[in-house]
Amino acid sequence: MSKISIIENLKKSTFYVFGAGNYGREIIRILAEYGIRPIFVIESDSNRKGLLCEAIPIIGYKEWIDTKKIPEYIILGSVKYAPEMRKKLIDDGITNEKILDFEMVEDAVTSEIYYKNKDIISTNIDIQDNNKNISIVYDGQIFEAQNRGGISRYYYELAKGLSHKSRTRVSIIGGIHVNEMDFGSIKNNRMCFYGKRAKGVLNDCSELRRRVNERINSDWSQIISADIYHPTYYREVICCKYKRMVMTVYDMIHERFDLDKETIINKKNMISVADYIIAISESTKKDIVEKYNIPHERIKVIYLANSLQISIKNKRFIKNEYILYVGKRDNYKNADSLLHAFAISRYRDYLKLVFFGGEPFSNAERMVIKLLGIENKVEWLEGDDELLANLYFNAEIFVYPSKYEGFGIPILEAMHYGTPVITSNTSSMPEVGGSAAEYFNPYSIEDLADKIDKLLDDSNRRKELSVLGIKREKDFSWNKCATETLDVYKKLCI
Repeated sequence: MSKISIIENLKKSTFYVFGAGNYGREIIRILAEYGIRPIFVIESDSNRKGLLCEAIPIIGYKEWIDTKKIPEYIILGSVKYAPEMRKKLIDDGITNEKILDFEMVEDAVTSEIYYKNKDIISTNIDIQDNNKNISIVYDGQIFEAQNRGGISRYYYELAKGLSHKSRTRVSIIGGIHVNEMDFGSIKNNRMCFYGKRAKGVLNDCSELRRRVNERINSDWSQIISADIYHPTYYREVICCKYKRMVMTVYDMIHERFDLDKETIINKKNMISVADYIIAISESTKKDIVEKYNIPHERIKVIYLANSLQISIKNKRFIKNEYILYVGKRDNYKNADSLLHAFAISRYRDYLKLVFFGGEPFSNAERMVIKLLGIENKVEWLEGDDELLANLYFNAEIFVYPSKYEGFGIPILEAMHYGTPVITSNTSSMPEVGGSAAEYFNPYSIEDLADKIDKLLDDSNRRKELSVLGIKREKDFSWNKCATETLDVYKKLCI
């Protein structure tokens, strides 16, 4: 049998690798280059349980022996236990021909693997396999900087979705981070998260975290290689060797509102060197083309989705009827226009205006609220996703008055809970809301107040928007986002 045909048979076979630690990890890596994903077994070295082989399933030796599901091939991947395991396998009735040996030379992590039976597989064989695994690496810069938020949520959902796609391997070099995303909850052997939550001084000092992570990333870059490197924000982090780079542009807020010069410079540099760009809305794509003169064909629009889908179990948190606002309030978020619009609304004496998230009201905001005479009608809250879901579900309307957004996930969150939405008629908001929202001019307080009053006057329109919104939210899914992103990766790997 030829070498290539034997490799093809291996791909179709169930087989196992014995041996933990660096030996096992390296053989897994080499086999994965050929699209072969074995099941990892540890028996004699039971105390270690293959701890150095993250994301490889640990199947007990006796478990498959007892079921009589004998694999077609068994690879002995541990120099220390090879003789012992060979004898055990033969004693248990497995023929010697099924057992393949390998020996490793030089350093366990970086060396090539040489097989005694060269007809089985050799790392020097040149195979043109268009169906081989695609390895993807995400860096940890957004997790290092952001406790929670839309961008880190995006990469969590993307990694989770991709880890369920066939022929993908996802690694996230999370480093020392402050993010609250629970990557450990993704139970899949195609996704690895390398990182730890920051504690003590590392939690308090972002600059120190950054310096520590530079060293960590440098170490990982000597070990990990990838087909695709996808930075999570606007710097290139040297955490792996890679063939192609894909970057996501979330918005052009920094450029439009002249915010954070360093981010603008970094973004411009990354856009110029990226092999492909993902924009999260047509509006964002249009802005990238206009600002940086990037060809349309180098940019793909891939929409985000809603992750907040908690069932409402508790009674309404706020007894009064209220209008809801969610998120930060500074600058382009236009929250001050909502305060002024509420102050001139005919419903100011009958409803509350509730702000969820962001920082507590500043002294300047409190002064504005007092001058508008609505201090007893405005409330700020913070809390977990259960509280947020409760607030969405029980709100009379949700107002999203931002002057500019790259996408606008809160619109979909509100729609999921059937809450009527009023939002701005600019940038990506009409793309997200479609015909399931009311729109206003974000530069006109009077227009916003008028839209609030008209919608609160019209219960039939609120019911209509509720139904339309629930339907609209289902048009966006994280599975679709992952599928379309994978298509981009595949295109670059051809």
